[in-house]
Amino acid sequence: MKKNVQVANFALVKKYGKGKEYTNSSVYGEKVEIVKEFEKGDLIHVFGYFKENKKGDIRSTRIL
Repeated sequence: MKKNVQVANFALVKKYGKGKEYTNSSVYGEKVEIVKEFEKGDLIHVFGYFKENKKGDIRSTRIL
């Protein structure tokens, strides 16, 4: 029996000087409800365990 798990994907942006660094992120399960409240420009605090996958200039992060 398969269990359905909710997933939310979003980008985190780190600004420094004139540059920006984007990190594609995903959250699973009950954390999805929190992400629904995010709006562009919101300052958020992310904590937990990061698992990064990097392909070229693209980095994906899972927050567990």
